[in-house]
Amino acid sequence: MTRKNRFVVDAKDLILTPAPDPPPVPEPWFDTSTLRLKELRNRAGLTQLQVAEKTGMHRSHNARLQNSEDARLSTIIAYVSALGGQVVLELPGHREELRQVA
Repeated sequence: MTRKNRFVVDAKDLILTPAPDPPPVPEPWFDTSTLRLKELRNRAGLTQLQVAEKTGMHRSHNARLQNSEDARLSTIIAYVSALGGQVVLELPGHREELRQVA
């Protein structure tokens, strides 16, 4: 190795860049056509406006949710929780209540 091929680097000159964060995993959508959300809201004795205030969602968003055929699980949990209910995940031999995290 000749002197021309050698190089000296001071450690303070090195720039370390962190690895990029992996992309977020998209939240799955679930079939809501059999949930009868409007019927559940009516049974709870709440208006769309009252549910909107409890969920923090706009009233029109709740109206669309009631008429939609699919929604994100977190949206379903927030809506049902606002009605005073709970969403329960049941697997063979296991049962777990799902709560809204944020």
